[in-house]
Amino acid sequence: MVFGNFDVVAQTATVSFPNAGVWYNYFTGTSINISAASYSVTLQPGEYYLYTNTSVVLPVNLLSFTANKTDKQTV
Repeated sequence: MVFGNFDVVAQTATVSFPNAGVWYNYFTGTSINISAASYSVTLQPGEYYLYTNTSVVLPVNLLSFTANKTDKQTV
């Protein structure tokens, strides 16, 4: 489900989801529980969302890793 505000002022819209239930933000992994197929939302200029009804697992990138040898078999 994709919806957004491509105007230069805030807009309130009624978004029609295909069905009620839990929907997951594709970009953040957060969820919303839609109790009815219609969902009212106010969006700021340029704000947009992509929701899926399948839980999203976000990748983790390791920025650094340090290990120290403490004895022959332990790090």
